[in-house]
Amino acid sequence: MPLSKNTVSRRIDEMGEDIEKQLDEKLKTRKFSVQVEESTLRDNVNDIPMKNITSCAADGAPNMMGKKNGCLKLKKDANPEMILVHCVYS
Repeated sequence: MPLSKNTVSRRIDEMGEDIEKQLDEKLKTRKFSVQVEESTLRDNVNDIPMKNITSCAADGAPNMMGKKNGCLKLKKDANPEMILVHCVYS
């Protein structure tokens, strides 16, 4: 039986929400590393403890690597043990 376009779209949205929920729950209890770039929102962390981020890499953009207000600087302030890495693209 063929599914309508709306049914397929709704099911895709539901699967995406479920995957995001599962990932959020895992990140709240496990250590992990992240790689961020300019379009990454720094305030969208869904109550994930900053202490769980062991290292963070960025592309070198000033808003990411800035020593005063850069995203990585703010993350490092929240977790001084975090390792910060400047990505090298080939």
